[in-house]
Amino acid sequence: MVPSYCVKDLVQSGPLLLGMILLAVVLIAVGLAVRGRRRTAVAASAACLLALLPFTGPDANASANAPQRDCPAGYHYDASKAHKAAGKAPASKPAGPAKSQPAAAPGTGAKAPNNGPVAGGGETGGQTDVQAGAQTDNPAGKPVGGQTGKEGDSPQQPGANPAPATPVDRPAADESWMSVPRTYTLQADGSSGKTLAGDEILNWDIMKKTVRAYYGAGADGVANKTSSPYISEMTALTAQKTPEIAAACKAAVNAGERPAVVLDTDDTTLWTYDMEDSYMHFFFSQAKQDAYFAEHMLPATPGMVQLVQEVRASGCEIIGLTGRKDNEKAHTLENLRVAGYVDAAGNPLFTPDLFFTKFVAGAPLPDYLVAQGRCDTKAGKCTTVQYKAGTREYLRDERGYRIVANIGDQWSDLQGGRADSWIKLPNPSYYLPSPNLDAESKAHDDAAGMDPATVTYTVAADGSTGKAAGVRGDSIPNVDVVKATIRQYYAAHRDDTGKMVANREDSPYIRETKAKHAAAAQDVRGKCAAAAARGEKPAIVLDMDDTALWMYDMEEAMEFNFSPAFQEQYLKTDYHSMPAVPGMVDVVQEARAGGCDFIGLTGRSEDYRDVTLRNLSEAGYPAPTQLFLKASSKREKLPSYVSCEKEKCTTVEFKSSTRRHLENDLGYRIVANFGDQYSDLRGGYADNTYKIPNPTYYLP
Repeated sequence: MVPSYCVKDLVQSGPLLLGMILLAVVLIAVGLAVRGRRRTAVAASAACLLALLPFTGPDANASANAPQRDCPAGYHYDASKAHKAAGKAPASKPAGPAKSQPAAAPGTGAKAPNNGPVAGGGETGGQTDVQAGAQTDNPAGKPVGGQTGKEGDSPQQPGANPAPATPVDRPAADESWMSVPRTYTLQADGSSGKTLAGDEILNWDIMKKTVRAYYGAGADGVANKTSSPYISEMTALTAQKTPEIAAACKAAVNAGERPAVVLDTDDTTLWTYDMEDSYMHFFFSQAKQDAYFAEHMLPATPGMVQLVQEVRASGCEIIGLTGRKDNEKAHTLENLRVAGYVDAAGNPLFTPDLFFTKFVAGAPLPDYLVAQGRCDTKAGKCTTVQYKAGTREYLRDERGYRIVANIGDQWSDLQGGRADSWIKLPNPSYYLPSPNLDAESKAHDDAAGMDPATVTYTVAADGSTGKAAGVRGDSIPNVDVVKATIRQYYAAHRDDTGKMVANREDSPYIRETKAKHAAAAQDVRGKCAAAAARGEKPAIVLDMDDTALWMYDMEEAMEFNFSPAFQEQYLKTDYHSMPAVPGMVDVVQEARAGGCDFIGLTGRSEDYRDVTLRNLSEAGYPAPTQLFLKASSKREKLPSYVSCEKEKCTTVEFKSSTRRHLENDLGYRIVANFGDQYSDLRGGYADNTYKIPNPTYYLP
C-alpha cells in the first residue's frame, strides 16, 4: 500500500510548466514595452511573477517541519500530505485522559500509552483484563502482514517497508501490572480450576520451565545426569537416611526379627524423567510407556543404589512393590540389575519372589487382597493404597517381616502405614493420588503431613525458582496438579473419539471471557466513537491465537508441547476450524459500529494468511482490513519500520513497532490493543490494553 504522503512523480512537472508560463509572461511584457506600454507591461509582469511564485516550489513550512520519508519507485515525498496522514489531532496530545510520564528511549517501541479500564471498565489509565478487535479498509483489497508457531517466530508478507518514522509523542505507560503472579495456591485435585480466574492459575509453560530447571533439563526435556538441584537433593537425602535405615536393620536382626525395606520402582529406584518429559511430554499413556521400555533401560535414581546396597548389607531384605503390571515384571527386574542394583558379588538385589507387581486387568486378585476385603473383587480392582498397604500388611502379618522403612516418590506409595518409618522422595513430574484405606488411616496420615489437599507454589516466570538455592522438589509445581487445574478451568473432557477437548458450551473460562468481553464491547465502542468524532482514524488491534481464535483443542492435541510441524499439520494439512474466543466477535462488531477499523497483528507466518482469514470468517468475524504477520525473527527479514535491538527480534519489538507504524505512518489512532500474552501488549502505541486469560502457554 502506497503511503498517503507519497504522490506520483507526474506532479513534479508542475514547476516546469509554471516556469514556461512565467517565460511567456515576460516575453509578452517585453513585446508590450517595445510598443510603448512599458510601465503597464512591467507592472503586469511583476504581478504575475509574485502571484505564481508560491506554486513554483514545495511548501516551505512542510519541508522544514517534516523529515523526508522513503517512497516507492514512481512516487516522491510530499510533506503537506504527511501532515494530513498523521491525523487531524496533534500527535503530542493523545485523545483521552493520559498521565504525563517520561517517554521511553527512542526506537525501542516502548513509549507505552495509558492502559485500559480494569476488568473491562471505563476510565483510561488502568489495566483491562479483556480484548477486542476492529477492521480497516485496505486499498489493495488484501490484508497485510504473518505467524507460524505460538505467536512468535515466523515469516511475514512482503510489502511497502517505509523507513522508521519519528515516534508518536505518547506518554510512557505504566506496564508494571503486565506480569504474572509469583504465588499460587491450588487444590491438589485440580478443583481450583473451577473457581480461580484464568490468570490466577499457574501457567503451563512457567510450570514446565520450573520443573526443567530443577532437573537441569534443557528444551529437549532430557535431565542432566551429573548435576542439578534434583541430584543434589536426592544425594543429600539418601546420605542422611542410609545410616538411619542401616542401623534399624541391624537392630532388628539383633532382636531376632526379619527386617525389610520396601521400595517403589518408578522415580524411587529407577529414574523416569526423560521418558516423562522428552518422550511423553508429561502426558502419560500405557502404550507410550510400553514403547519406551521396549527401547530403553532407565538409569537409577541418584543415591539410591548406594542406599539399597548398604541396607542389604546391614541385614534387611530388599522388597520391591510397584504399580507396574505383572507382564512388566521381568523387564523391570532386568532394568534394576542393569542400573546397578547388585551386591558386591554382582548378584541382583531385587529378586522375583520379593518383587510385587500389580495384577493386569481381568486377572484374578491375589488371595491375600481378596481375604482383606478392601478391593472391589467383583470388578477386579484395587486402589493404589489398597494394593500397596494391603501388600505390606501381608508381608508383615503372613510373611513375618518387620518393615523398618517404606520408600516412595508418591504419597500413595506411603499411605496406609504398615511400616515403622517412611521416606518421601521428591518428584514434581507427576502426581498419583489415591483414596486412603479408611478414616482411621487417613486421620493418621493427615496428622503426619501426607498428601496435603492444598498446595502453595511460589515461582518466578522465567522458571528460575527450580534452580534456586536450597529448592526442594515438593515445593515446586507438580505437573499433574497444574494440568488438572487447567483442564477444570476449560471443563476439558474426552470426546467420542477419545480426544481431550474443551467444553464449548459452559466452563469457568467461557463464563470469565464472556463477562469481560461484554463489558469491553461497550467500553471500546464508546472509545471508537469518541475518536472518530474528533476526526481521528481509530482502530483496534487483535492478536490471533487465544485472543481472536480459541486454540485450546490444538494445545491438548499437541500435549501442551508446541511443535511447528504439528501446528502446520493441524491447521493447514488437516485444516481445523477453531472457534472464536467467547465474546470476542461481539467486541469486534461493537468496535466497528463505533467507527473503529479491525486490524490483526499476530506472530503467525505469512503462509498461514489464507487459513487464518478463512478461520476468522468461519468463526464469525468480519474480514480484517489489515492482517500483519511475522516474516521472521531475524531483523534483516522484517520490514524497515520494525526496530530490533539485536539480530533476533523479540515479540514485543515486532508488535510494538508495527503498532507504531500503524500510528505514525498509516495515520491510525489505536484506541485498544487485545492479547492473551503480555508480549502482545507491552511497548505502547495504544490508548488501552486488554488482557485475555490463557494459562496454557506463556510467551514472554
